[in-house]
Amino acid sequence: MPDTITFDELIPSLSKRDDFETIKRAYEYAFNEHKGMKRLTGDDFITHPLEVTKILMELNVDDTTIIASLLHEVINNGSKTYEDLVEDFGEDIAKIVLSVSKINKLELPDNNESSVIYLRKILVGLAEDVRVLYIKLADRLHNMRTNWAINPQKQKQKAEETIRLINIADHKTNWLCFLILSNKRSVFPNHEILKKPLRITFCNGFLYFQCFLIRTYILQQ
Repeated sequence: MPDTITFDELIPSLSKRDDFETIKRAYEYAFNEHKGMKRLTGDDFITHPLEVTKILMELNVDDTTIIASLLHEVINNGSKTYEDLVEDFGEDIAKIVLSVSKINKLELPDNNESSVIYLRKILVGLAEDVRVLYIKLADRLHNMRTNWAINPQKQKQKAEETIRLINIADHKTNWLCFLILSNKRSVFPNHEILKKPLRITFCNGFLYFQCFLIRTYILQQ
């Protein structure tokens, strides 16, 4: 089993970021919320948001995404509310965390086409801010890497569910790429991650990259 990740390991890279103090505060906030909780792997629960954050760091996402990734489980697996997050970290981060929390509560339907279309509408609506998808895909990638901790039937179910999630994410990515190629930047929310054309292209490439990694991992099981 690989060594357990710690926040200290991420500090050398995170400390170079403009909003490092808020990032550190978000980690401490999440650590306190998840204290005493364990994942099925036996690891402390806080290792999950840390691993998700590490995946996102490798793709050079913005500080807001990093902060939200550290906090993305404090509603569903903690005692915090949307209102708490608005007060403590601001509305932008609170909205991202709430959207990820809602997506994580969704029961993905069977392979019936109408069910998948229905889910796509819900997911795309919740992921109006593309950073929600970045976090969700990184979240799912880490969960697939640790799916050995669940029983074989559940592993298969999660793999099938992930493929459907990826297909929906691909749909969202295709829409974003169309807008980028059409130079319709005005439709995007005004946040740093989408201000530079190269960064937009890179971040949408991240969605494809994450989908590729998850598909590859599933096929190896």
